[in-house]
Amino acid sequence: MILDFKNKLVFISTSKTASTSVESVLRPLEHCGHLGGKKLKHLSFTQFLEIRFGLGVGPEWQTFAIARHPAEKAVSWYNYRRRLSPKKTPRSTRNMSYQEFIRNLTKHDFISMDDSLKVTDKLGEQVDFLFNFSKMSYVENFLFQTYGIAKLPKKNSSDRHATKYLLSVEDRLLTEEILERQIENYNKLQFSVFESKR
Repeated sequence: MILDFKNKLVFISTSKTASTSVESVLRPLEHCGHLGGKKLKHLSFTQFLEIRFGLGVGPEWQTFAIARHPAEKAVSWYNYRRRLSPKKTPRSTRNMSYQEFIRNLTKHDFISMDDSLKVTDKLGEQVDFLFNFSKMSYVENFLFQTYGIAKLPKKNSSDRHATKYLLSVEDRLLTEEILERQIENYNKLQFSVFESKR
């Protein structure tokens, strides 16, 4: 999570949505503070609202976040975990097919693939600016208009690794069946549009 005390903005960081990339360009700014660590980095919008006043964040502040389609997120998690050693973590998928992975999701997995849980509060209200991961150009336009940042670097991306798995038609249908509820929640989200003003 990033707190921008100059522009009164809060970045709600969701997993596998280029959040590390966004944080990497905002953290060096002197007017931005960072809440890190496993427990603090990915605080949900609801969790943020519960502690906002303790952080010195008033009601006039605005929030922004990025959400990703659950099926795309499932593949990203699968690819990411293929990099992990089975000897070091039971979550590794190195010796597992994608179908084995998607058919054996844990409760934690289902939650991590549903960004609607991260970017809405208990009443269903969204963050002020919600961007679609599939349209990262809008995120870059927002960052450029707000901070003058022209391009996001790729950080912690599974796409750069040779082990990358591409979702087949068959596996896509299976994923959509298993993640039906998460996809329904995703389809209810209202995404922001930021056209280029460069």
